Amino acid sequence: MKLSVDIATDNAKRKANRRLKSSLWALTGALIVASSSAWSFDKSPRIVNGRDASPGQFPWQVALLQGDGAPINTFFCGGSIIHPRWILTAAHCRPDSDAAIASVHVLAGTNSLAQADSGQTIAIKRWINHPEYVTEGSTAGIVFDNDIALIELERDIDMGLCGEKCAAAKLATPSNDGTLSMPVQLSGWGDTSETVSSTPANLQWASLRIVDCSVSPSLIPPAEISTHMMCATVPGNNTDACSGDSGGPLVMPSSSGVGYVQVGLVSFGYGCANQGYPGVYTRVSQYGDWLTQTTGGACCNNDGSGGGIVDDGTGGDNGTGGDNGTGGDNGTGGDNGTGDDGGLEQPKKRGSGGGGSLPLATLVVAALAGLARKGTFSGSNTHQTH
Repeated sequence: MKLSVDIATDNAKRKANRRLKSSLWALTGALIVASSSAWSFDKSPRIVNGRDASPGQFPWQVALLQGDGAPINTFFCGGSIIHPRWILTAAHCRPDSDAAIASVHVLAGTNSLAQADSGQTIAIKRWINHPEYVTEGSTAGIVFDNDIALIELERDIDMGLCGEKCAAAKLATPSNDGTLSMPVQLSGWGDTSETVSSTPANLQWASLRIVDCSVSPSLIPPAEISTHMMCATVPGNNTDACSGDSGGPLVMPSSSGVGYVQVGLVSFGYGCANQGYPGVYTRVSQYGDWLTQTTGGACCNNDGSGGGIVDDGTGGDNGTGGDNGTGGDNGTGGDNGTGDDGGLEQPKKRGSGGGGSLPLATLVVAALAGLARKGTFSGSNTHQTH
């Protein structure tokens, strides 16, 4: 009984936080019009300006669900299949308690959250955050660095039953993880508007370009980006991930010309589709050693993944947003993946604001900061997980 109550409470808090977040953004948006001083946006993920995906177009995409009920009501994050027994997602998606984790299921083999029986729903055996994941409360390292996690399922996904609707994603390596202006594709069931909480029933997707996270026209402070991160957007930044897309895959065409390669997973953003702020993704190529060791060699597929992704030719800014690395287990001093700061609506950290006197908008945001810890503002100049 307590578990079901906790789940219901978590979901109610999530919805309340989203409503509060929308109200806060509406208020701060009005104040921004009246203030010309610089300030940093709150960071968060869902697909804004996406389109409906076709069946089998993103066969590696999965939905993470918590508790009982229709998927449309229990969905909280995305992920990708990297092996029939293993799912890749974001560390910040991890629920707060072991009891909550025990209620998590993975939905694979479907684009629809409206039809509970349209895919395979499988319980998880364990959730493993990267040992160097840096939570918002950490005093060392860059917040949201190493935002990557593995989920081991209780049983394999039946890939034969799925047919073309399931496939393990090929993961990028340091020598093949995207270059300047490389076209990439994002998919997920996250909110389609920053100001209105709206989970789409059908999987959404968008075409973006890899950009430099910290070089103009990006306004992201360089100190908030690590070599484990990468960025993607379109000119004008009007297409982006948003709340609920967290943990979902960012893929590009394979250099071999066969299938697609997952280069990133949705981590955080400064709001959703805000001018000057590309979305920030965990750079998957940095974690090959950790993935292999943690899965006991089960990961990873390097043969190229299926899918029917369409590149609509959307342009982008220049940049690669970070360099290559091996991942490893030595690190920055974040927490060890216990999940104390993870959850359905992950906290946002504030970045550094502009110099000079604080504008009215910034002061109001700071005053509202303590109203809610997760899924809303948590201090001045934050970023929001998607």
